[in-house]
Amino acid sequence: MQTALFALHHVGLPELINYNFVEFSSNILLFAPIGVLAALAFPAFHRGRMVLSAFLASCCMELGQKLFLHDRFPSAMDIVANTAGAMLGVWVLGVVEDWVRSGGFDRVMRR
Repeated sequence: MQTALFALHHVGLPELINYNFVEFSSNILLFAPIGVLAALAFPAFHRGRMVLSAFLASCCMELGQKLFLHDRFPSAMDIVANTAGAMLGVWVLGVVEDWVRSGGFDRVMRR
């Protein structure tokens, strides 16, 4: 990964996009579908519960790393990124649901 980033920086990728940035962004993108799927699977639950559940699941994963995977290091930033990803997924689903309810999907399909 470091070699790929070095090569990309050499051809003009901003230095701001480093390993930490890529890792943080990846955690967000990996948890976004979890937020969507949880909200679809449990429509009666408040969306805030989905985000709280993602936070607790992420805490459990980091605790598991600390207790059982001695080659890995738990990170509070992973918890933040995972929770933000689930929150993003729940939010995107809400936006899409509002758009469909307002007839946006029907307008697109009539074209």
